[in-house]
Amino acid sequence: MTRTENFKDLVVWQKAHALVIEAYGISKTVLGNSSVDVVSNMCSDTVSIAATIAQYRSNQTASESLRLLSTVQGLAERVRYYCLILGDLGSVDATPFQTRLDEIVVLLASQMGNNRSQGIPDQDSAVSAFPI
Repeated sequence: MTRTENFKDLVVWQKAHALVIEAYGISKTVLGNSSVDVVSNMCSDTVSIAATIAQYRSNQTASESLRLLSTVQGLAERVRYYCLILGDLGSVDATPFQTRLDEIVVLLASQMGNNRSQGIPDQDSAVSAFPI
């Protein structure tokens, strides 16, 4: 991602924000059903994805930027799992939602590759300071 004047100018943030709006739209379709908690978590994590991308713009160090991008990828995996649950419960066909989520992850993975080509450490070395 290139530095911009405003995080709203980032295409990846725009896509993430649209995903948030879509997640909240899905939440309206499952009111009163057993999937409400899953959708609530999905909404929360999509908001976290967009907020983390917005935060990325202001970071000064390459390793911090890479850590934030890795955080977004982790959140995306959680959202994928929520989509799987919703599909298995028959609550919502989350396939289109997952497709848009995948677009965001591809954009982020592309940026991580760009960072490495510019001499920024890869994910393993940047995250090694944060043991699990």
